[in-house]
Formats: sequence, C-alpha cells, structure tokens
Amino acid sequence: MIEDDIIWELKQLDIFLEQCRRRKLEVDDITPTQGYMLRYLLQRKGDELYATDIHGVFGISKASISAVLKKLKEKGYLEMSADEKDDRKKKIILTQKAYLAECRIQEIIRQENARLCRGMTKQELEALDRGLKIMLVNMKQEKEILEDSRRNGKC
Repeated sequence: MIEDDIIWELKQLDIFLEQCRRRKLEVDDITPTQGYMLRYLLQRKGDELYATDIHGVFGISKASISAVLKKLKEKGYLEMSADEKDDRKKKIILTQKAYLAECRIQEIIRQENARLCRGMTKQELEALDRGLKIMLVNMKQEKEILEDSRRNGKC
C-alpha cells in the first residue's frame, strides 16, 4: 500500500535535504533551519517582525523560534530591539551580514528545488503540491487535537 511508504520516503528525503543544505550553508556558518528562518525574514524586509509572528508561520514552538533567532543574533545576522509599546516583545532587525547572505541562500534553495523536481511534469508537480498541502493541514489538525487532549487531561 502506497500510504505505508510515504512517511518513510518523506523521512529519507528530509535527511538527504538536511545533509545537502548543511554542507552548502557551512560557508555562512548557519544551519539549514537558520537558513530558512533567515530567508523568511529577508522576504519580509520592511515589515515589523516579532518572534511571535514567526511562531505562527513555522508551526514550531516559541522556544525553538527563540533559540534559532538567538543563534542568528550571535552570528551577526540580526539584532533585537525592545518594542516601544511592549518591552516583552523584541523587534527583529536584519543586519548587513543577512543581506549579504540573501543571494546565496536563495540560490541554494532554488537549486535544491530544481534537483527535487527534475523529471516531473507540471501536472505531477501541481498534484504533489496539492497533496503535500493536504497532508500539512491534516497534521496541523492532528496536532491541535493532541494539544487539546493534553490541556483537557485526556489520553
């Protein structure tokens, strides 16, 4: 049954992509996760961005977002400044170093996408895109159900 292999194939693909990205981003001293976070921030230049905004987009814990942002700050890719209205909120400000890495990060991701999709027709890519989006929605719903169960003390 094809459904039985999907999780394993996605896991293998994830491992392969992580290894490739790690090697390519070594030059910039960033991890793949930091690279994707930086790419997201660079795509929104000019917007006021806060860690809480990123949490909703990436769907990972606030602690994980905070750790990635902290590392990017330590490496000189961004700075954080207190929000004028709420001291608890930290505004994310990209540095010159981030802007200098932008083209390299974009090119790595473009090449990665091209390799992944090589040999696939437009229709296959569209079907894959639809399928992956459906899977993501399914998993987000499952995550919400599990979180609700935990909050309500159910197994």
